[in-house]
Amino acid sequence: MKPLTLSFAALTFLFALFLFFPSGCARNPVTRHYEVTLMSSKEEARLGEEQDKAVTKLYGKYENKGLQEYLQSIGSKLVSVAHTRPFTYHFNVIDSGEINAFALPGGYIYVTRGILAQCNSEAELAGVVGHEIAHVTARHHAQQQVQAMGLQIGSLIATVFLGEVGFYLQQYIDLLFQGVYQSFGRSKELQADEIGQEYAFKAGWDPRDTGQFLKTLNRIEHGRDRTVFHGFFASHPETVERIEKAEIRSRDMIQGREPGKRGRKEFLRLLNEMPYGNRPELGEFENNLYQNAESGVSIRFPDHWENFSSEGTVVSKRPDESYFMQLITAKPKDESSSESDHRSHDRGDGQRPTPKPKDDTSLESLTSREDYFIKLREMADRFESQSGWRRSSEEQMVIHDIPTFTANYQLQSSLGRFYSTTAHFMIIKKNLLILMAFAPVDKKDLADYYFKQVFDSVRFMSEPDIEKLQPRQVVIYEVRKHDTFESISEHFYGTTEKAREIAELNGYLSSLYPESGDLLKVIVRTKKEEHS
Repeated sequence: MKPLTLSFAALTFLFALFLFFPSGCARNPVTRHYEVTLMSSKEEARLGEEQDKAVTKLYGKYENKGLQEYLQSIGSKLVSVAHTRPFTYHFNVIDSGEINAFALPGGYIYVTRGILAQCNSEAELAGVVGHEIAHVTARHHAQQQVQAMGLQIGSLIATVFLGEVGFYLQQYIDLLFQGVYQSFGRSKELQADEIGQEYAFKAGWDPRDTGQFLKTLNRIEHGRDRTVFHGFFASHPETVERIEKAEIRSRDMIQGREPGKRGRKEFLRLLNEMPYGNRPELGEFENNLYQNAESGVSIRFPDHWENFSSEGTVVSKRPDESYFMQLITAKPKDESSSESDHRSHDRGDGQRPTPKPKDDTSLESLTSREDYFIKLREMADRFESQSGWRRSSEEQMVIHDIPTFTANYQLQSSLGRFYSTTAHFMIIKKNLLILMAFAPVDKKDLADYYFKQVFDSVRFMSEPDIEKLQPRQVVIYEVRKHDTFESISEHFYGTTEKAREIAELNGYLSSLYPESGDLLKVIVRTKKEEHS
């Protein structure tokens, strides 16, 4: 193997780093390694404050005072044993059904309703929050900026010195640059696992529950409906590896010591009547069937495709292929509820706010199909003016009584690959829906087979179907003597088919019977009068 050598450009770059950022190389108190960082603690705090506003605007905080204070108390205990950083930490539950937790620079830590519903003890939640605090104390955000800076500099050098070849290299580097910000990378995620588990144990929680939650995460990631962030974007190491390492560490930690607090019942009681899954306006998946009672539409995506839903968008992707579909749902801009109408109402009782009525006479005036097609064309024009896409062809059609304006586009990816894209514009119950299909040109014929099935599956939901699709919530049930998962399933659902689902949701991965006196989470539909 040849000895490692540095080019003149690389040496110049490193010299510039130390010349212009002399304080940027310091020993990380967590990893104990000397690391180059270009972001000071003050800059981290400023950046975190800015990004916090964007997160709050996108998701909104879950307005349940008891849960927010509970999370803050857990976070404060963890911070008291964590490596010191010179800023105040902020802990928030955000109003999202995604199964996710994340940290921003400057100590802004978030957990979603979705991840709370999957935790089965206070100790599990402490492990999740400890992991995110570890990203902050280990300065992973600051190091990430250095990687991004290196990519940008590499991109600039390639463009200046390599001409047209450099331009395409720049596009490739830009993709890598985006990837840096999607994930901290395998080594840093494993490091955060280790440090976070250590924090949780030092603060008095049972470290074994970290492994228990990772088992839950592993089970969800192998499902088809990817409401779990880590699974869909594959930004974390293989969860099986994380489980093995967490279990080894927990055995070493508790050897000859008290294992610490689990806090199962205390935690679960706080979840009673918490909304479950996506907010109603975002719809929900039942296997491959997407239904949205508020927009009144149902769409069936292909079997065995991976589905993901988030704020205002749904994605369905064929595994191991480069073609996918995306659904965007929104109120037309001139008729949207204001941000304050959408976010300011209290949701501490577990119910969604009722938006204030808006003036939507422009949509109410649409009576004929021709009126709809004119409006849809206007919507498509507006979409294209904002996206910069250029329409190559168009068509007007009616799909199951839904007037649909179809536009076709040829797009080019950052790597120069051409994609054939079809967008269906529809208005249903005063909601604008854009159902888009993306496929590389060389795979268009095969992809069109699936796309046509999805486009043809678009339906108005019937009133009975809408009635059935009431919002879901978590109900806490105390196990009685002689209860089985089958009997509990029969009690809540009128069938024993949900028995395994109830067991897995509550961490009973191998036990056949629930423990008498234990508390269990059960997901139920709310009655209409409860949220009207």
